[in-house]
Amino acid sequence: MSEKILKELGFDECVCELPSGFHASVTLVNAQSCQKVVKIISKSCLDEEAAALELQKDIIAYYDELKKINIPTPENDIRIIRNDRGYDLVIISPFCGFNLSETIKHGSEAESLEAASSILSVIGKFFTNRICEKSFELICGLDPKPDNFTRDQKGNVHYIDLMPPRCRKNGRALVEFPAPRSKKGYDLAYFRHFDARGIILVFRTQLCRLRPSLRPQILGLLYAFYEKTLGPECVEYFESFAGNIFNRADRSQRQKIIAEIKEDDMYLFRDIATQLSFENPDRCGKKWLEEIFHLTHFYDDVPAFENARKIKQMLKSV
Repeated sequence: MSEKILKELGFDECVCELPSGFHASVTLVNAQSCQKVVKIISKSCLDEEAAALELQKDIIAYYDELKKINIPTPENDIRIIRNDRGYDLVIISPFCGFNLSETIKHGSEAESLEAASSILSVIGKFFTNRICEKSFELICGLDPKPDNFTRDQKGNVHYIDLMPPRCRKNGRALVEFPAPRSKKGYDLAYFRHFDARGIILVFRTQLCRLRPSLRPQILGLLYAFYEKTLGPECVEYFESFAGNIFNRADRSQRQKIIAEIKEDDMYLFRDIATQLSFENPDRCGKKWLEEIFHLTHFYDDVPAFENARKIKQMLKSV
């Protein structure tokens, strides 16, 4: 983030750059007696002021929904600033600790699993707010990547991802910004952000991505969580999930499962990849695993068909 923009926002001292997504830059700054996080979101679709104002309004609505269901998330100041091609959105919030990804990735086994468990305690709050008692669909959505959770010096865990806002507006869930280009893309985004099963699956693949060597322990931790939180229907869903079947299948069964994966089933691709990385850490190391996550990344819609074909070749070769 440029010093010029920070000074325009009223901050003179940059402490460090923080991890960020594809369309944002995040900076830790000193502000009087405390530290704050400045997140600048740059999107080509924010070329008109009306679009920026609408997004600002939606983020505020999402924040209000999070507070209603007691999600620990820091207060924020949302601003719109002009740039050369249009507008950027700025979210300024108090610093509430570094994200928990590094603890999960580099901590001891106990520290890693404790960090994952602390995130689940927050995710569980979302799960109490479903559209009806027997549904897996949530009123307020989230992105459960460990990057989106921090822990402060008091040990409190915070959910910090307000962009894109994942609330319901005029009877329809906001899943991405901009919205996915196809119905298939919308349905996948809805499943991974507003369906409890999809949220668990996203969290599972991200945890195993960070720490593939702890995959069995991670699966055990998640099983205990969703058995208690969501009940037998969720247990049954994951028992029949092809990723779980793959774990205990022989070689010929595994080849058949891989061959039958649909090109848009990105989380099954990822789940199988993390299982193979656990079993074959030398052959399926970080670079191999990251390539599969890159090929399955959801930008503004489902990944391209040719990506699926390449991933199948990578998986089958192992």
